[in-house]
Amino acid sequence: AADFGSEVVRDHPEWILRCRNSSLPANSGFTAGGAYGGKWFAGLDVSHPDCRAHIAGLIQRMVYDQRFTFLKLDFLHAAALPATRHDPSLTR
Repeated sequence: AADFGSEVVRDHPEWILRCRNSSLPANSGFTAGGAYGGKWFAGLDVSHPDCRAHIAGLIQRMVYDQRFTFLKLDFLHAAALPATRHDPSLTR
């Protein structure tokens, strides 16, 4: 998932899951307060090869370059949202 105000959402709208019956972004959830100050998040379309490559690159940099030994992954449910995808053959 990505913050609706993020560079990823702004620069790559084709990576955002869309509601099945409209062009609206599929909403993956809301964080109440805390570090994010209460924001809505867009689901990322991991069926898009460029989106997958971007995510894989981020993880590789964190683990291998910056030597993170633990990754906490939130909003994983976003990949399973009912939505229109770049490649519908990659989901049930």
